[in-house]
Amino acid sequence: MNNKFPLTAPTPEPGISTPRSAVSLRAVATGFLLVVLVSILVPYSDNIRHNTYLVGNHLPIIVLAAITFMCLIINPLLGRHRLATREMALAIGMMMISCSLPSSGFFRYFQPQLGSTVYLSVNNEMYPKYIQSLPDFLLPSKDPNSWIIRSYFLGLDPNGEHRLGDTWGPWLWPYLAWAVFVVPMFLGVMFLCAIMRKQWIINERLPFPLAMIPLELMAEPEPGRRLNSLWRDKLLWAGAAIPLAIYLMNGMHVFFSSVPQFQLKYDITAALSEYPWNTLPGSIKTATLFFSVVGITYFVSLDVAFSLWFFYVAYQFMIMIFDRFGTKLTSEHVQYQGFGIWLVYLALTLWISRGHLAYVGKTLFQKRDREEFFSYRLSVTGILVCGTLAAGFLTYCGLKLWMAILLVLLVYAWLTILARIIMESGLLLVQFVDTADPSHLMGYLFSTVSQTAAAKAVAVKQWMLVNMASRMIYTDQRENLAPFAANAMRLNNAAPSRDRPKVYLLLMLAFVGTLVLSGATHHVLTYDNGRQNFDNGYGPRMYPEQTIQYSVAMAEPEIQPHKVDRATNVTFGAAAMGLVGLSRMLWTASPFHPIGLLLLNSWAIQRIWFSIFIAWILKLIVLRWGGAPVFNRLRPFFIGLLLGEALASVFWVAIGFLVHWPVDQPFQIMPN
Repeated sequence: MNNKFPLTAPTPEPGISTPRSAVSLRAVATGFLLVVLVSILVPYSDNIRHNTYLVGNHLPIIVLAAITFMCLIINPLLGRHRLATREMALAIGMMMISCSLPSSGFFRYFQPQLGSTVYLSVNNEMYPKYIQSLPDFLLPSKDPNSWIIRSYFLGLDPNGEHRLGDTWGPWLWPYLAWAVFVVPMFLGVMFLCAIMRKQWIINERLPFPLAMIPLELMAEPEPGRRLNSLWRDKLLWAGAAIPLAIYLMNGMHVFFSSVPQFQLKYDITAALSEYPWNTLPGSIKTATLFFSVVGITYFVSLDVAFSLWFFYVAYQFMIMIFDRFGTKLTSEHVQYQGFGIWLVYLALTLWISRGHLAYVGKTLFQKRDREEFFSYRLSVTGILVCGTLAAGFLTYCGLKLWMAILLVLLVYAWLTILARIIMESGLLLVQFVDTADPSHLMGYLFSTVSQTAAAKAVAVKQWMLVNMASRMIYTDQRENLAPFAANAMRLNNAAPSRDRPKVYLLLMLAFVGTLVLSGATHHVLTYDNGRQNFDNGYGPRMYPEQTIQYSVAMAEPEIQPHKVDRATNVTFGAAAMGLVGLSRMLWTASPFHPIGLLLLNSWAIQRIWFSIFIAWILKLIVLRWGGAPVFNRLRPFFIGLLLGEALASVFWVAIGFLVHWPVDQPFQIMPN
């Protein structure tokens, strides 16, 4: 957790041989063109064609496809007028920012929070009072039988009296109202990333794998060459050929059963059918290999990779052993342990960053450091203004001022930690321990002050606002703005000093543009097709129901009494993180890294732990018997694994646009 931690061997900074400005007209035009592409194509592909998510994680396949297209097609055609690395970095950075909104990062859940909660309230007698507690201007309607709500969920009746144009009026005020909260919160996150740039890149030297791999792909070619050495490396294409061939065959199997299918997962459920082995979770008994995760993990330090899979597997066996002796560890145990883990990790992060934060304070009124994107004064002012606007909006809606301020601070801290984790680990999928989030942490803190605090002192409206607002911002951690912003900032680290403020302003404009354009796209697709038909039902049904269920649990805890000793579990989690974190500070050879504990038992780790384990073994073998020369020589091969899986996904997404899949669930590839 500090500067003494073993780090991944630093990736060579791609050379930039051209003096061309990063903020050229064509770079800006390309960036906004990619923003438009993401804003419109992603909602349609995800929700109407039900393809592999074009975003889905923090190095989206649509981004890798755009890089490949620019490097292999556009630049060779442009010849000496090719896009320079810094121009592509700006365009791809803007594209990354736009990827945070159209899918699971925001819009998969935003409209359902306002529409599905109302529509589904008719199914539960407890829900209506939570809906009715909200101010009218936050929802298009509070009547589940109104035409605007029914048409939202079921789609407009082509023979009915209402048309698409009629739907905008009832949604206008909710859209504008929530924008007063959403825009400041997200822009505040971008200001936070700007403040932490020096700490993460210079002081801690985090490897930023999800930014450095695109930079290597976009590096300038040698004089007289159309492609750089990475694209010309046979190992890159050897690595890419493996997932391309396998997924081409597996996709054809969906259409033609006579084509053999290559299995990329193991299943030992039958072998573990007897007690106590049958108590192990399904994610241990069966797991899938993702080439993209293997490729990324190769660029992560061994201790981080080891900890990510080890802590997860060890905890599952601990659950089995406890069960053998008559004690069941449930998700509630994990949740409160997660609170302690997260709070101590936050404290350790602040301690490590204390020097940089003190430097920010000392230089607050000085001119912008040439290496920074904004002056510290502007960034700090931006955070304060954005946080004040967001907290002020919640207070106006009825949330107590101190609760609004606390919520904003917790969410900002939460997302800063999220960004830092991905900058160090390169994880494509990230999720903290389930329900160990800011809103639940607030519920726990208030209920420990007084046994009746959550039920009486805090009204139903308070918890409904807390859960709706917070879940809009950190929604789905696999596509959150904070890591995208940090990676986009790292992509543009080679931009000239004079261009840096312009670059970051363009990134912010990309966010605002995507918010408007993708929001309109979702609105149109929703009323044309019915929200109930989007994704797999989690977005339009389960997620908004969870918002109300969480609010009920916090406002009326007597309905669902706690079954565990919460303080003991919080203390246990805090002690575990403290032990691991301090051991890293005092003993740099420690194989255990705090990130593995922080993501303990999360959904994301359940999905990808096996792939991380395979990559860890491969890297261990390479370094043990080949050393640094072999490790560096094999880098293109592992980038190829990532690239091949992404290109295979793009190929089948294109097929999904042209034909109807002969199965209910279309062929999907990347971890999402």
